[in-house]
Amino acid sequence: MSLYGRKFNRVKTPIPMEKTNAMSAMNEKDQNSAILNDGEEKPSAAKIVLWTSLFQLAWHFRSIFPFLQEGSFQDSDDFLRLHQIRNWIGGQGWFDVSVPRMNFPDGGDMHWSRMVDAPIAGLIWIFDLFTETVIAERLAAIVWPTILIIACVFVLLAVCEKLFPATNRLLALLFVVTCITSLVEYAPSRIDHHGVQILFYCLTLLGLVNADKWFGHYLVGASIAFSIVIGLDVVLLLVFILAWLGIEWVFEIDKDGKGLMRTSAAMAVTSLLLYPLNVVPANWLVENCDAISIVYLSAILLISLSFFTLSFATKVLTFETAVKTRIARLTAGAALALASLAILYGAYPQCSAGPMSGISPELNAEWLSNIVEAKGLIAYIRELDPSWIGIPLYLLAIIFAGLYLMIKGKTPPRFLAIWATLVICFFLGFVQVRAYRIGLFATVPISVMIAQYFWYWASKRFQSRLPVAYVATGLVGLLMLSPTWQLIGKAMTAPLLSNTAVQVQSTTQEEAQQALFEPALCNRASDYAFLASLPKGNILNGINYGPAILVFTEHSVTGGNYHRNDKAILDIQRFFGSEQDKALEIIQSRNADYVMLCNIELDPIKDPFGSKLMGPRLIRGNIPAWLEKISPHGSHVLVYRFVKTAA
Repeated sequence: MSLYGRKFNRVKTPIPMEKTNAMSAMNEKDQNSAILNDGEEKPSAAKIVLWTSLFQLAWHFRSIFPFLQEGSFQDSDDFLRLHQIRNWIGGQGWFDVSVPRMNFPDGGDMHWSRMVDAPIAGLIWIFDLFTETVIAERLAAIVWPTILIIACVFVLLAVCEKLFPATNRLLALLFVVTCITSLVEYAPSRIDHHGVQILFYCLTLLGLVNADKWFGHYLVGASIAFSIVIGLDVVLLLVFILAWLGIEWVFEIDKDGKGLMRTSAAMAVTSLLLYPLNVVPANWLVENCDAISIVYLSAILLISLSFFTLSFATKVLTFETAVKTRIARLTAGAALALASLAILYGAYPQCSAGPMSGISPELNAEWLSNIVEAKGLIAYIRELDPSWIGIPLYLLAIIFAGLYLMIKGKTPPRFLAIWATLVICFFLGFVQVRAYRIGLFATVPISVMIAQYFWYWASKRFQSRLPVAYVATGLVGLLMLSPTWQLIGKAMTAPLLSNTAVQVQSTTQEEAQQALFEPALCNRASDYAFLASLPKGNILNGINYGPAILVFTEHSVTGGNYHRNDKAILDIQRFFGSEQDKALEIIQSRNADYVMLCNIELDPIKDPFGSKLMGPRLIRGNIPAWLEKISPHGSHVLVYRFVKTAA
């Protein structure tokens, strides 16, 4: 994730001098009560919506209008989401999420949920009443992320105010909208499912802090079920959150087991209701490892049954001493968890390695193992973005600050659940860095409490010099912003990057390196104007750009980064990463009419400066006789016609 733009900070209005003097005479308990009952007028919901929208506009101003003109989505998944929405609006079935123009001539197999398509299609339909369809699509892609981040702001505000009634709403809003995940996943054009999953994660947090209310655990169970149905990206994080609920029961935080019962009921009922909306009846018993299927429905129902059993046995597993009770409950919970795992393994052994269990060893070796986002934090830092070392440091800082607040007795009981989810997120990031994408939002309520308690302390300590309190609180607030820590990470790793820079040894290599590292520009409509003008055909494309071709042209493509189409991925990898004879065999087997390569796309190539591999050869202009370069000079999208008579 990248960081750009400026940061700002808002702090609470200073406590009047007479109020500060009165507070100084209170004991700590009375002080806490005073700050928690501060009668400051809170901004209305309408103002929250307005300010969040204005922040989105101000922060992303430079990208909104170019996007309206060019439709330049930032990620291939966003392009494919739009293409699938078009297919559905054009008459493709609700359950049919295949991509007919991908993996020509068989069609591309996909596993996404239509539930994300529906609201975006609704926005397109509304805007289409007032403007042309292409502009309506782009307006929908701008508005949808804004709707989602506004929803997240309100949900996290509710979390903060439950834990800390005196929450400064502007401060909470600031921490949400400046989260590095928000800056990326809620940017205009981000219409993939990640933003929706983030919202359901925030709703899970809201349920956790409202465990004392009747709806709290119901909300947790329903939100987890919705998230799993939409996608399995963060299923491991959700499983550990469920494990935390079990721990609360073991330690009698959930004293009567009603939390487990309500979570299990909501999770089971929601899953059973959503399952027929996402899986065609003919496939209800098909065992897919990478999407909602009978495999995950069985897992959810087993967890729900286990929770219900433990809840029902609460009185039986309550003894005269807390130690005996905890040992008995932990033993019972572990036994049911192991039994559930054994049943799932026995029924679906092919999915024992997780959502990617079904991919071939070849695809894993040549493609999946090279996707850094799917790796742990260490690999991500080493191979892609060293500045991300700042993010685990940020999480650690918030974790220890939250621990300090708990030790000092400044937090309500349900604060522990939020703190625990953040600890879970911290450790899961070492397994798969994408856990941070969602888990970072658990820092918001903790950061709000830290900043406001510090302001109270500073305004009392420096009551005669309030400007000092302002500056000190502003610095602390700045340290509560995740982008600050990414900048810290950049500063920490800058010397390392300068010492390991590639040493270019020839003019040819300098040109190749410039092509390798210049900004990605193969995501604009104008980039594909020439390709769109060509007679309709089949394109052997660069792996990251298949979805963009589908959106901007009428051509068919070989594939994209979608694991179910393993042969298509391997053919692309091997075509651009092989020598001439092997590449010729692949293009002939694919019956391709054109070859397309973005001049910055060398991901599948192990030797970017080699002279024999097809990718570097094409970038450097060393074109085999059976290809003819036809794209205009200077174009970022390189297009070649396959000359079959010369093959």
